[in-house]
Amino acid sequence: MEILPVVNKKDEVIDESPREVCHAKVLRHRAVHIFIFNKKGEILLQKRSADKDEYPSHYEASVSGHVLKNETYEEAAIRELEEETGLIFEPEKLDKKNKFEIKFGNEHHFVQLFVLFTSKKPELHDGEVEKFEWIQTKELVKQIKANKKKFTPEFLAAMENFILKK
Repeated sequence: MEILPVVNKKDEVIDESPREVCHAKVLRHRAVHIFIFNKKGEILLQKRSADKDEYPSHYEASVSGHVLKNETYEEAAIRELEEETGLIFEPEKLDKKNKFEIKFGNEHHFVQLFVLFTSKKPELHDGEVEKFEWIQTKELVKQIKANKKKFTPEFLAAMENFILKK
């Protein structure tokens, strides 16, 4: 059972709760997104497993996940990176970008965005990801405009934040 820190509007921990309760009560909690780029300037997308309870078979950031109890955003990013891609990096390899708040459906997150440049290849690792796909940013923007519904709302918000605040 994942225990998540519940935070206030200043992103200060005020409580903790199981993931399911955070979602059922739409409690504000923390998440991370990592955009991984290769030498060609392509971004890595993941297609979520069809078995996921939220947004099955939707496209998402290279890596994403919740911040767990007693975990920093950086620690969560490193853990999720290894769990979802099999890639292991030191926190200083992550370029910390902006943090934003998003509320949609039963999710209410502060999302810390990170960027990672690597030539390492991800591997399907934990069953949460159906496949990985490298794509040029311009092509990704075209696909988003053509069909937003195939992407998670949080990914769309992260992309908007990343592009607008680059």
